[in-house]
Amino acid sequence: MSLLSLPIELVHLIASLLDREADINSLAQTNNLNYTRLNGFLYQRNVQVSESSALIWAANHGRKNTADLSLRHGANRDTTCSRLGLTPLCWAAHNGDVPMAVLLLQNGGANINARCSDSRRWTPLSFAAAQGNEDMVRLLLADERVDVETKDSRGLSPAFLAASKGHLAVVKLLLETGRVNANSEGPHGQTLFSWAARWGHAAVVATLLATGSVVVNSRDPQFGRTALAWASLHGHETVVRLLVGTKGIDLNVGDFTDRTPLHLAAWKGHAAVVALLLKSRVDVQPKDDGGLTPLSMALRWGHGLVVELLLQETGEADVNTRGEDSSTLYKGIM
Repeated sequence: MSLLSLPIELVHLIASLLDREADINSLAQTNNLNYTRLNGFLYQRNVQVSESSALIWAANHGRKNTADLSLRHGANRDTTCSRLGLTPLCWAAHNGDVPMAVLLLQNGGANINARCSDSRRWTPLSFAAAQGNEDMVRLLLADERVDVETKDSRGLSPAFLAASKGHLAVVKLLLETGRVNANSEGPHGQTLFSWAARWGHAAVVATLLATGSVVVNSRDPQFGRTALAWASLHGHETVVRLLVGTKGIDLNVGDFTDRTPLHLAAWKGHAAVVALLLKSRVDVQPKDDGGLTPLSMALRWGHGLVVELLLQETGEADVNTRGEDSSTLYKGIM
């Protein structure tokens, strides 16, 4: 008897006895009739036995037709059977595949806030924000179910992920929701404003300042550092220039060790930032809780240009300034 003449029920029975989906697919590829008979069976088998892995594959590889067929045969839109633990919607967001995301979300489908099961614990919005994909972010924000404040395993919300990469357009989209603001808190209580300054993205910092809601001198609860302190520590000259000209900024706020922005810039040898702070008339000789001044820190760490700026440019530094070991700057230089 020819395979073509077998009743469809018998063909399905034969297929059901095959262990691997690849073998069922091979049988389906033998001719057009078997393909028609077995293609739907194969998708159903995938849903029942393989946790809708076909949908994961389709979402990851941008195969919308395959995804549509899988969904029509009952695929779980929120499956995480892949090795990386991403849902189909997370894959679509990761790849910036807006048409795939639309398919997965239609008719109230995929869980828009489902987290991937890897160490990051990102949602689809997290992926889109981190990659700066404006179209994907717009699509996800248009769904009233989306949680814009959800945080990953490090305490980073989508706004913090976008700010850390300098994705200004995405930050603006998230601010427009009214559920995110410049003082929203992230890791260790650091504000979004402070976080953007820490990573050196001046355009994001300026946008947050323009909201008029920024607490410019707020200190994070872990280190007690302001946005200016973080920018100074990491040598972000453009951000420091922006901040020192901001109304209400306190240039001399110390952290929990009494280190000011000038201390931090001198410690790391950021001469350009030190110069900016000096021109802004900061306190040149503050002492931290160990008695160190910016000058003694620059000397200790061998930042000659910073030492020169503090000694020569301002004319205010005292070579007899003592550090925590009671040695003077003069003694250290000699």
